[in-house]
Amino acid sequence: MQATRASESTYPQRLTRYGEDTNSAPDRRKLHPWTGCPYEVSMMPRTTTFRLQHQLRTALWPIPVLCVLGGVAVSIITMRLDPVGPISADFVGGPDAALAILGVIAGSMITLTGIVLTIVLVVVQLAMDQFSPRIVRTILYDRPSQFAIGIFAAAFAHALLAMREISSAEDGAPVPGLSILVAFALVILSIIALILYINHIGQSLRAAALIDSVGDETLQILEKLYPAAETKSLPTAANVIEAPGSGVLFHIDYDELVVVAAQASCTLNLRPMIGDFVPTGAPLFDVEGGPPH
Repeated sequence: MQATRASESTYPQRLTRYGEDTNSAPDRRKLHPWTGCPYEVSMMPRTTTFRLQHQLRTALWPIPVLCVLGGVAVSIITMRLDPVGPISADFVGGPDAALAILGVIAGSMITLTGIVLTIVLVVVQLAMDQFSPRIVRTILYDRPSQFAIGIFAAAFAHALLAMREISSAEDGAPVPGLSILVAFALVILSIIALILYINHIGQSLRAAALIDSVGDETLQILEKLYPAAETKSLPTAANVIEAPGSGVLFHIDYDELVVVAAQASCTLNLRPMIGDFVPTGAPLFDVEGGPPH
C-alpha cells in the first residue's frame, strides 16, 4: 500500500493528448472524425461553403447544364414568337422538311456531344499515364471543353423541343420557322466550336502548355496567400533581361537582336537554348556593355 501511495504521489496526474486532466469535465467541443482533434462548430459552415464553391468551380458539369437550360429557354421563347414571327413557312419548307431538319440536327448534336466527352476521357487517361494525376483536375475544369459540350447539348435540347411544335406532317400544318432558323444558327456555332475545340485540345496536350497551366495556378495560389502589399520583390540585376512570358524557345530573330544590340552598343548573351522551357521572370539575356538600364 505504501509503494502504491508513493507512486501516486511521485507521478503527476495523467493528462490527455490535449493537456486536460482526465478527472476534469470532458471537452464539450466536437471531435473531428478524421484527426480526432476538437474544432469549433462555427468553422464548419465556412469549410462547407468553400468545398461547395471549389467543387462547382472545378467540376465538368455546371457550364454544360447552364447551356442546356439556356437552350431550353431559347426554344421556349422562339416557340412563343413563332405565331407572330416574320419567318414564313416557305423559308424552311413544309412540316416534313422541318421534321427532317430538326431530327438531323438533334441526332448530330448528341453525336458531337458524345465525341467531345470521349475526347475529354482520352485526354484524362493520357494525362494520368504520361504526366501526373494532379493535372487531371486542370483538364476537367478546362473552360473551352465545358463550353463546347454545353453548346452541343444546348443545340440538341433546342432542336428536340422545337420538334414538339410540329403537331402534324400534313401540308398546311404550322411550322416553327423562327425555331428552325435559330437551330441553323446553333449548328453553325457548333461547327465553329468543334473546330476551335480540336485546335485547343491539341495545344493543351503539349508538355509546355501543361507546365504553364500548373505554373499559373501555383502563382495564383501564392499571390492569394502572400499579397503583393505584404511581400518584397527581389531586386533585378541591371544587366539581366527577364522573360516577359512563359513558353518554349523555338525561334531566335538574330538580325533584329543584332540591330538592337548595335543601337545600344552592348552585347546580348542568350541564356536558354533552343527547345528550353522559359518561365515568366526567368533570366533571358545577359547584357554586357552599353549604357545602364
